[in-house]
Amino acid sequence: MAGRGTSYFTKRSRERQAQFSNPFVYLREDLEQARIRFLEEPTEGIYSGVFHRPWVKGRLLNPVICVEQDDSPPKVEGMTDECPLCTADDDPRMQFFIWVYVYYLLHPHQNPALDKDPQAPKWQAVKVGRGATATTMFRQDVNKLKILLGGPRLKDEIDNAVAAAAENDATLLDADYRFIRHGVPKSSETRYNFVAIGKSSKLRDEVTKVIDELGDIADAALEGTTSFYANVDEAGESEEPEETEEQEETEEEAAEVGEEEAESESKDFATL
Repeated sequence: MAGRGTSYFTKRSRERQAQFSNPFVYLREDLEQARIRFLEEPTEGIYSGVFHRPWVKGRLLNPVICVEQDDSPPKVEGMTDECPLCTADDDPRMQFFIWVYVYYLLHPHQNPALDKDPQAPKWQAVKVGRGATATTMFRQDVNKLKILLGGPRLKDEIDNAVAAAAENDATLLDADYRFIRHGVPKSSETRYNFVAIGKSSKLRDEVTKVIDELGDIADAALEGTTSFYANVDEAGESEEPEETEEQEETEEEAAEVGEEEAESESKDFATL
């Protein structure tokens, strides 16, 4: 990673912005879930480091690596030996990044963007589960490459999924997964888990194409760092955020997610 400057990461960032507006996949509500496909084995495809999530002008920026507390921070143009975010009392924490393909999200409520804009996409109501446990959720199609971002608890759940797959002589790449949130917004007890989906071993053509064109997860993880140091004078001091959890986003990011097109597609969701 040493020696790659601002122009390299800016180019890669623009390329990814052409693919999707928000690079991360978030689950915001209790029992919200996503159908995903891991694209690389965690032993090779996870990038980890100690990162800040600075709040500047009311906006949560992409992760910025801590030059003081990370074990081996990369050399980025504009970076010094002193971390400006540590100086501003912004506490960093360990973060893990891994590529996933997101087919769709299942929300417990209809698209909140409809409250402000009647022309916003209306998500398809679907039944999840069978019998007395069946519930109605709302499907938002995504069908895009995303980054799964989280802290140590999320990494532990990925490790658990790897171990569960190994018990069946499989790997994390041999099935689609349900990625499920358990916990109300901002709860300190929030946890996540991954459930393998049966009969999903065959890769879809669109996923194969994404894998063939997949970039380095380290490059993607460090784009926020490069952008921050390229504009550090404009960013100013990090503001005091509200208490956040491992997966947290701004209202602006949530709105971007809510505005993605939701295609109508009738399917049986009993075995998601």
